[in-house]
Amino acid sequence: MPAEHWLTLTEDLHAPSQARAWVIARTPELPRATVQDTLLMVSELVTNAVRHGSPDIVLRLAVLSDRIRIAVQD
Repeated sequence: MPAEHWLTLTEDLHAPSQARAWVIARTPELPRATVQDTLLMVSELVTNAVRHGSPDIVLRLAVLSDRIRIAVQD
């Protein structure tokens, strides 16, 4: 069963850094390179949602056995 997590963020300039910290806290067992790639993608997606979306922003993270699924909804 995958570990799925959700975070609701406000449309705020601090949202990308909050999202990155949240991801780090939920991926301690993953290889560093995988976490770094995940952080880059999360940062880009959340930044786009802050700039072009509507509040609130929902970040979903699913850690599967062979992949990580990231979704951002605004």
